[in-house]
Amino acid sequence: MGQPSLLILAGVAALHQTRHETAAAELERSAARARARGGSAAAAAFLRRAAEISAEPAARAGRALEAAHEAGATDAARELSAMAAAGPLDALRRARLQLLRAQIAFRTTRGSDAPAMLMDAAATLVPLDAALARETYLQAIEASFHAGRLGRDRGLLEAAEAGLAAPTAATPPRPVDVLIEGLATTFRHGYEAGVPVLQRALTMLHADTDDDNRRWLWLACHVAATLWDDEAIHALAERDVRLGRAAGALATLPAAVNALSSTLVLTGEFARAAELIAEEQAIAEITGAPRLPNARLTLASWSGRRSETRELYATVIADATARGEGATVGMAEVALAYLYNGVGDYDAALAAATAACEYDELAYSSVALPELVEAAVRSGEPDRAAAAAERLSGRAHASHDPVVATDAEVVLGGDTAGEVQRVLAGQHHG
Repeated sequence: MGQPSLLILAGVAALHQTRHETAAAELERSAARARARGGSAAAAAFLRRAAEISAEPAARAGRALEAAHEAGATDAARELSAMAAAGPLDALRRARLQLLRAQIAFRTTRGSDAPAMLMDAAATLVPLDAALARETYLQAIEASFHAGRLGRDRGLLEAAEAGLAAPTAATPPRPVDVLIEGLATTFRHGYEAGVPVLQRALTMLHADTDDDNRRWLWLACHVAATLWDDEAIHALAERDVRLGRAAGALATLPAAVNALSSTLVLTGEFARAAELIAEEQAIAEITGAPRLPNARLTLASWSGRRSETRELYATVIADATARGEGATVGMAEVALAYLYNGVGDYDAALAAATAACEYDELAYSSVALPELVEAAVRSGEPDRAAAAAERLSGRAHASHDPVVATDAEVVLGGDTAGEVQRVLAGQHHG
């Protein structure tokens, strides 16, 4: 082939590459518009196609990484992360790829390996992107909460303190910064010390209009449950579901749906809760992620369905233990205490609630305390009732919950068993 022919071919190839790059750039702009409208799934699709037609390796790797982050913890994200790993990637993008792999591990297994992976990713990000590093530490806190009693010792405290120590340039502090501060204070100094900061974080998230902060709403729901802030739980869970549906965020939507359906069970809206549980199960089947059993088990226990509750409980405990998901074990124990207090089997309720309160697993130890007080009183265990009521009273006063505080004080100061029984009769299990 002569020199003119080679030049022509080179020119055609260059023109072809230029056209592909122009199309890829336009796809990136389309992804940005989709993201601005809350369409994570559409943004991921645009970016994936942009990566596929990118001729330049660095551009292809970068676009694949962005697409993977938009796709969440899905099979598509795994495929895209492999494309991104082919590189070349600069230091920040390599760190973000490390973060993505940790996020996929957490969302798909929810096991005890994820916190360490997220901590490592956060440490890598500290000198590269301080704001993202703090967000990653909060994700490590969330993962450590999931691991709970089956995770590493001090996992929550280590993640919270590392996040608090990470530099931040945000002025004023973002909700993520205040949430880290509140959790670190709670894990280091105790419940009462952390309450004011956690309440400030919930207020900021409730008033926040930045949809990017949706990623923290699930954790915020658990913080609200810890503080017995029922209105905040419902409002934050509803917002999380609404934004997740609008974005098509299949990786995170099941957790939001599960949180809202659990809340609806506790407010007596069983039919609507059942609809949401069916939605969560359908999404899990599509994505292949493990199902979230919280709402199903809570609904069965509050409905007084003994056989179903026991069967679900056994399955949940086996699955959660195998995955290293201690928080789910705590949730199951609380559900069992709900059931047994509700049907009058107080000895069994006392055993379940005691186990749930033994580990201070954020929300579950708070919601288990009233069950423990009731079961101990009605089982003829006044010393155990008084100890639990004292702990309950301290938390209730710190959280400014007068109803819970009054009930706890009656148990502490009641002169007769009849007075205590009268108060308990006014609660939801009476």
